[in-house]
Amino acid sequence: DDGEVTSVDKVRGQKRAMGRIIELLEADFDGRDVKAVFAHANALETVQELSGLVLKHFAVKQHSFTSIGPVIGTHAGPGTVAVFMQPA
Repeated sequence: DDGEVTSVDKVRGQKRAMGRIIELLEADFDGRDVKAVFAHANALETVQELSGLVLKHFAVKQHSFTSIGPVIGTHAGPGTVAVFMQPA
């Protein structure tokens, strides 16, 4: 709201955070074909782990990888991973 960056949730630990991401995505995409883009800020191994979970839980018809640029990276920091999904 009002152009402010806010978090959706706070979860401690990488495994728990990835599990929570899957839960949030299931609310919108469970049972649907999707396209996914995986992004990271200097965290290739972590984003590959996240992509494995997403590919296991969802009917991903197309996916790609990208890096998080300096503007978003300034807010999120190194080690950040993200997944962006939309219906296929």
